Amino acid sequence: MMLEVKDLKMYFPIKRGLLRRTIGYVEAVDGVSFSIDRGETLGLVGESGCGKTTVGKCVVRLLRPTGGSILSDGHDIASLSTKALKAYRRKTQMVFQDPFGSLNPRMTVSDIIAEGPVIMGEGRSEERVSELLDIVGLSKEAGSRYPHEFSGGQRQRIGIARAVAVNPSFLVCDEPVSALDVSIQAQIINLLEDLQSKLSLSYLFVAHDLSVVRHIADRISVMYIGQVMEEAPTEELFAHPLHPYTQALFSSIPSLDPRMRRGLNPIPGEPPSPVDPPPGCRFASRCPKVTPQCREGKIGYVNVADRHWVRCVLCY
Repeated sequence: MMLEVKDLKMYFPIKRGLLRRTIGYVEAVDGVSFSIDRGETLGLVGESGCGKTTVGKCVVRLLRPTGGSILSDGHDIASLSTKALKAYRRKTQMVFQDPFGSLNPRMTVSDIIAEGPVIMGEGRSEERVSELLDIVGLSKEAGSRYPHEFSGGQRQRIGIARAVAVNPSFLVCDEPVSALDVSIQAQIINLLEDLQSKLSLSYLFVAHDLSVVRHIADRISVMYIGQVMEEAPTEELFAHPLHPYTQALFSSIPSLDPRMRRGLNPIPGEPPSPVDPPPGCRFASRCPKVTPQCREGKIGYVNVADRHWVRCVLCY
């Protein structure tokens, strides 16, 4: 097992007043669990604000979780000190959503890519930088230029080269194609798939676009207001979505094939606040199949088929 996340929680304090007293918490991630095998891609999808990116930042330890465990090769990294994180960061890297804001505009591309190995104590190798530029489809001459001289797709290639520069085995890809044109999205997805094959990488692929995730993920976890509602192998999830929220997401996927059009129905209502989430199912206030039981107590996360998990009383 490459990575196993158990009951992950990330609460952000809400502070008010002159003394900045804590008056409550934003429950951005509340009890998320999943696992990723070596060479596998897990897609993490959901509406904006559901906690996907927060999960990714916890996994790479840009955020220290409030609770739960993150096991990497059997070692819990959720509580590691800053110093102890260096070895973990060597094998776990992140590709960020914004291909421009994540790159230092005052550094050349060569400096950006070489920075990771230098920090890890490997020293700087121009030969290695050139090799990485070639791997991601950029010319050697690109190394002497600055981020603003490149298109969005090229900048994302630079970000990917930086991420793999320290030879990681695991990448968190935080919506790496959402800011790109559709034609460029396909190129970046193909690049990530090629790198996965060549470098034996595992991915946590965070996205809100199900049609993109379908092309790259082996399994998909569907998040809603800090919790995973459903998880299954990709084709199984698309063929048999069980949770009403998953079904609602699928009904909003645009398609050029008339046979696949399901009448783009937006999900009614507004999601509840993560500051004060309701008891029971968090989707209950918007669910067309809601029952009184949905609004009571804690809803279990059950295995209904091979590697198919659902958090819904209708599936017990």
